[in-house]
Amino acid sequence: ETEELNGQLDVARLRVAKLSKRPNLPPLFHGEYDFNRHKAVELGQLISRYLECKPRQIDSCKIFCNVKHIYSDLQKGWEDNPKHYYMDVRCLLATAASSTWFTDNQMSNISTWISEQGWS
Repeated sequence: ETEELNGQLDVARLRVAKLSKRPNLPPLFHGEYDFNRHKAVELGQLISRYLECKPRQIDSCKIFCNVKHIYSDLQKGWEDNPKHYYMDVRCLLATAASSTWFTDNQMSNISTWISEQGWS
């Protein structure tokens, strides 16, 4: 048991050491799930920053809903969509598909959206 605890402690120390080498990045999440078509890039940046280790305080279901609405706005083709919106959404979906944030069903939806656009 002591050896196991020592092993866990060593792993924790390595993680802290790695994190201390990261640049001091500004926070990308402030507790609000207000990502929309004008914030597709910011949402992609948030997901990519924590690609394989989503912070506990972030609700992946709410994030998925934001991704879904952003994709829906692409499909609707609003005239006032941001410049380069097509590429922003493509990058967002590719990032979401590469993450560990979503359920199997949500990942299936993301894969379907990517295929619908011919991006796979």
